Amino acid sequence: MSIDTGLAGRVVIVTGAAAGIGRATAVRFAKEGAKVAAWDVADASTLLDELKAAGAADAIAAKVNVADGASVAAAVAQVIAKWGRVDVLVNNAGIVRDAQLVKYKDGAIVATMTDEQWDAVIAVNLKGVFLCTRAVTPHMIAAGGGVVLNASSVVGLYGNFGQTNYVATKAGRDRHDEDLGAGAREVQDPRERRLPGFRRDRDPQGDAREGPRGDGRPHADRPDGRARGHRERLRLARLRPGGIRPRRRPLRRRRPRHGHVGRPMARYARIVSTGRFVPPIEVPNSALKARWPQFPDFVDKMEASSGIRTRFYAPEEWATSDVALPAAKQAIERAGLVPEDIDLIILGTDSPDYVTPATSVVLQHKLGAKNAGTFDVGCACASFPTGLAAAAGLLATNAALKNVLVVGVYLMHKLADPNDPMVFFYGDGAGAAILQAGDEPGFINSAMQAGGEYAKHWGIFAGGTAEPATAENVASGRTMVKMAERYPPEINHEGWPRLARRLSKEGGFALADVDQIIFTQVRKPSIDLVMADLGIPVEKAHTIMEKWGYTGSACIPMALDDALEQGKVKKGDLVVMIGSGVGYNQAGVAFRMT
Repeated sequence: MSIDTGLAGRVVIVTGAAAGIGRATAVRFAKEGAKVAAWDVADASTLLDELKAAGAADAIAAKVNVADGASVAAAVAQVIAKWGRVDVLVNNAGIVRDAQLVKYKDGAIVATMTDEQWDAVIAVNLKGVFLCTRAVTPHMIAAGGGVVLNASSVVGLYGNFGQTNYVATKAGRDRHDEDLGAGAREVQDPRERRLPGFRRDRDPQGDAREGPRGDGRPHADRPDGRARGHRERLRLARLRPGGIRPRRRPLRRRRPRHGHVGRPMARYARIVSTGRFVPPIEVPNSALKARWPQFPDFVDKMEASSGIRTRFYAPEEWATSDVALPAAKQAIERAGLVPEDIDLIILGTDSPDYVTPATSVVLQHKLGAKNAGTFDVGCACASFPTGLAAAAGLLATNAALKNVLVVGVYLMHKLADPNDPMVFFYGDGAGAAILQAGDEPGFINSAMQAGGEYAKHWGIFAGGTAEPATAENVASGRTMVKMAERYPPEINHEGWPRLARRLSKEGGFALADVDQIIFTQVRKPSIDLVMADLGIPVEKAHTIMEKWGYTGSACIPMALDDALEQGKVKKGDLVVMIGSGVGYNQAGVAFRMT
């Protein structure tokens, strides 16, 4: 049975519609047959086809700066000229400029929130609501009514550390409907006041996540993606000709549910800085040719099939934690932090300092991060995406965590026989990222898969509990890394696209919207093949193996840092990272870069 929402043919304006919650909102209105004007300061033209495919009666994509009155007036005039009315305005556009109001260290002020950080957020998040609402209100009243929806947040009620500017705007949005002019009346919440067409269910799999639905109906299928800000609130006002209708009761503040005291808002991990380290000793392919004169064509064939032309080694006296240290320091410095600010270190590698203790705790000491907890991730070259996913989950559920350092590091050449031709693949390096929590993604989702039947194809097979180290297996080389059997090529050629499509489907974004996708840097032809399978231009797959070689657990964070440095990844970009490594493990994550 279909339900008539009354939205078919209605004219809807959605601000901040190019991505995230705004895009999902615009698509949802399109599915109801509305005429949708998608506004964004970024280019929203890619949304047009999606809106029309979703069922929009008509659609406009306009580049609009909501903080500029002239830009807003021109955009409203375009809507009126085309459709003659405005029925719904969704004030969703917003930005963040996070900083502590006053930051102290050792009793002295070391930083303050700047005027620009305050003014920029106020201009978009609050003045933008004022300008857009003021522009559409006369048209709504002339047409006999309309609805204004303001995307607010519980930070407006409870505050949030480091977001004084953002909190002020969300609190302002929450009360903005008090002064919409003649005929304004408040609607508390579409879940409490059952407005036709503006219902928001208590759906634990969707926006609210506040318990099971109470109406007995199944959850709606949402292929267009979920609005991730499940603690966001919609403030509505309906306009009618006539006098102002006063509030019947004061604004009710929702009480935090049991178990949520102290963290009433959603927390999404955001990558705030990156770093990398390339060791000093270069070993080009020409050096390997000289080492193996008995294999005159091997290196050339490997270069042609992989794209790897060189690699870099750390000094022989270095351990894996020494390689990780410079990358970690760089990421911390770029985030404006000191090691004592780090709350947690997650380190991914399959070339650890020791079987035990964990390499992360050794790094913690060398770094001087005395306040940090640590743990290692050991799923080989899938470790960095796995570490990012773990950090995102911990930041989402633990309000005490502020700064998480995630490191991927590789020193496999020290665990290999230098005369084994497979050392062609072993380059040393490290990459790192600092993650902090915000109330907008950031982290979108993760996906993982594994194939344990390949566990004995490639590895270090002695020195653990399955085969403790003995004089015999040390002499035979079983405590060194070996390839025992080749992996079938489809393990990545099919596994990577499967993960990418899972991330897209489960994360609510289209593969066409991905700005950069970073794979394990082991074979350039594999990346080309997979990008063709996904229908994404190969230019959106940044590679580094041609200049730094294959760096295993470190290759994805190193490639991300390099892409940021080259301007291939920018603020607001949607980035997917997919890693795979011996075991066989594969893991992927999707992030909106902030």
